[in-house]
Amino acid sequence: MAEIFGVVSGAIGVTAIFKQCVECFEYIQLGRHFSRDFGRYRLKLKIVKRWLDRWGEGVSIDKNPRLNAPELDDTLAREIKAILEEIVLPFQTINKSSKRYEITASKEDLECLGNENLEPVFQRRNTRCARGSWPG
Repeated sequence: MAEIFGVVSGAIGVTAIFKQCVECFEYIQLGRHFSRDFGRYRLKLKIVKRWLDRWGEGVSIDKNPRLNAPELDDTLAREIKAILEEIVLPFQTINKSSKRYEITASKEDLECLGNENLEPVFQRRNTRCARGSWPG
C-alpha cells in the first residue's frame, strides 16, 4: 500500500495533493450554513421555475404547433428545444443518482427537507413565492 501511495504521490506531486486537501475543507465550510444556504437555493429554484412557467404560458407552449413538433429548418424552435433539454439533463442525472442512493440508504436519510427545516426568513419567502405574492 505504501508503495502504491509513493508512486501515486510521486506522479501527482505534493503541491497537487496539498491543494486537494485544502479544497476538502471548502466542502465543510459549505455545510456550515446549510439551513441558510438551503433556503436561499430553494427560493432561487422556485423563482426560476415560476419564470419558466410564465415563459411557457407566454408562448402558449402547449398549443403552439411550431414548438410541439419543430421542423428541421426551424432553427429557433430547435434552439429552444436544445436549451430546454440542457435544463432537464442535470435533473435527470441527479434523479438517477438519487435512485441508486435509495437502494442502500435508511428511511431517515431519505427524508426530504421542507419549509420546517428553513430559517424563519426563508419560510416566509417560500410561502410568499408559493402564493404568488411578491414583496414590492
